[in-house]
Amino acid sequence: MTQPIARHVLVVDDNALDRAELRSQLLRWSEHRWHFTDAATGAMALRAIHDAGNAPFDCVLLDYHLPDMDAPEVLAQLCQATSQAPCPVLVITGSTAHDGNGLVRAGAQDHIGKAWTTAPSLARAVDNAIERFAMQQEALRGRLALAVERERLAMALTAGQMGVFELNLADGSLYWSPEVYALFGVNPGDFVPARAGVRQLLHPDDRCIPWQSLHGAGTHASDNSQFAALGPQTAAESAAFLQPDVAPVTCEFRIQRPDGQLRWMAQRGQTGHDANSGQLRHHGVVFDITERKRAESSQAQSSQRLRDQQFYTRSLIDSNIDGMLVTDPSGTVTDANRQMQTLTGCTLSELIGSRFADHFNEPQLATNSLNLTLSKLCLLDYELDLLPRDGLPTTVSLNASTFYDRGRTLQGVIFSVRDVTLRHFLNRALQETNASLEGARFAAVQDGLAINERLRASNREMLQQLQSVLDAITRLESGTISPAPVQTATLGHLLQDSRMLLERVQSAIGPQAAS
Repeated sequence: MTQPIARHVLVVDDNALDRAELRSQLLRWSEHRWHFTDAATGAMALRAIHDAGNAPFDCVLLDYHLPDMDAPEVLAQLCQATSQAPCPVLVITGSTAHDGNGLVRAGAQDHIGKAWTTAPSLARAVDNAIERFAMQQEALRGRLALAVERERLAMALTAGQMGVFELNLADGSLYWSPEVYALFGVNPGDFVPARAGVRQLLHPDDRCIPWQSLHGAGTHASDNSQFAALGPQTAAESAAFLQPDVAPVTCEFRIQRPDGQLRWMAQRGQTGHDANSGQLRHHGVVFDITERKRAESSQAQSSQRLRDQQFYTRSLIDSNIDGMLVTDPSGTVTDANRQMQTLTGCTLSELIGSRFADHFNEPQLATNSLNLTLSKLCLLDYELDLLPRDGLPTTVSLNASTFYDRGRTLQGVIFSVRDVTLRHFLNRALQETNASLEGARFAAVQDGLAINERLRASNREMLQQLQSVLDAITRLESGTISPAPVQTATLGHLLQDSRMLLERVQSAIGPQAAS
């Protein structure tokens, strides 16, 4: 047995007997479990509906004429917020003169005359009002959901700088969504999206591209080069050339906006039959890719600059007079310059992947140099004998340092390898020259000493002779010999000069030599 449905009904009438009659009719006829709330005025009814909150009445029986307002005024206030009453409303009219359709438009679900209302008709009217309200609510939810989806779509199209288009290939008409007008910089009220007007907005070099894309969507004509270049001229020509697409087609082109801006656009569309009319249509989206094109251009320029920088850096490395060898932390060669290839007699491909230590006459010492670099982070003037593939060992000097990536993770070691064979030869020659010069200097010193000794001996002899002269002059001056007056003056001068000469000789040869 079906359980009776519980329904809460608000009965709005200023006549208590009429309210009682309406309750009685529903109770007599319907098997539902009824719960009633009474209201004598429109204000009381509005307050009761408001107080019900999220649990509104299942139906409102609303008398047309109330002391404070009539039914249309009550409905106007009920529908003020959402354009629909919060619960089903069945208007009870007292006259056939009332506009039933007007009441429905005002927000009521149905209306019934008080004079001819019976228990069955009232029960059916309540059920119909409830069912119609449910259908209206479902339709309203659908419209709201559709409006939300349309708003979301519009926001997504606007945010993505994208618009929707549709070309009717039967009559040649073109539809643009509002976003497409904005993308092309034109006003929907002033611009008609026809073929001629659209072509004027395209860059002169790209005016055939959208039509070529449309042509590429599918053709069955043998010679359509003119079509591809100019685009369809008429609806019949379009339909004759085009077939439904298997997959969407995309093209890119430039436009010249009326304000002078040059923008890049991409168009992605597909040709198919309309579900209702069966007409052939090409529909899709057009979107602004100017920023992407700028980014691609900037990326291309950056890539070219990077390639140029890499070429420049590689040229610097290869032009270095020292060999350069790069290894990973384990000692495996990962790169080398041209000078290193010359020193080892190996090609770059032969060097890469080989063991660093295998290229030296003493591999263990080479391994030690790597370990020293890893532990001390650098290596200075570490000499080893490089072992070329063909030839004699070459003495080289290693300078090395570790290198890292941006995350400070060790990547390997860079070795600078300098051929020091010539330097060793020059060092030996210099040492020999220095030894010869040292011998010559020693001989010169010895010769100088001998010369000095001879000079001292000569000075001693001169000193003795001067002393004798001085003694003779002294005797003459003392009166032992009586000279003439003129001779006395001359002797005075001679004695003075002799003493001065004697002092100079003694000063030159030193006191020890003088003794």
